[in-house]
Amino acid sequence: CFGQFQKAFSSLNYTETQLNKMFHGVNIDGTGLINYTEFLAATIEVRGVIEEERLAEAFDRLDCDDSGYISKKDLQELFSGEKSDERIQQIIAEVDSTQRRKISYAQFLLLWSETKPQF
Repeated sequence: CFGQFQKAFSSLNYTETQLNKMFHGVNIDGTGLINYTEFLAATIEVRGVIEEERLAEAFDRLDCDDSGYISKKDLQELFSGEKSDERIQQIIAEVDSTQRRKISYAQFLLLWSETKPQF
């Protein structure tokens, strides 16, 4: 939760506003908790630009049925019941600019190429 996050960074002299922006930037699913996947994504982002080869590997792992898309079913398998169907649909809708209810490789790449806020 944010309180633990704030405590962990207390010795680094960030303002509460900066910490709040960082926390909500990492807490992608909006649960108020940073899960393992979000932590990994934030760690990767800190290391710099991710090579497309690594992104292709990540996409392939998320595309459980090898359909060429990340679907609701793929995300249900990934989250193993941790997220509601409604939340999974929201995640897809945030990325799916074509309204096909699935995430293409091109859309997945755009997630990683967009400029992230600086803290």
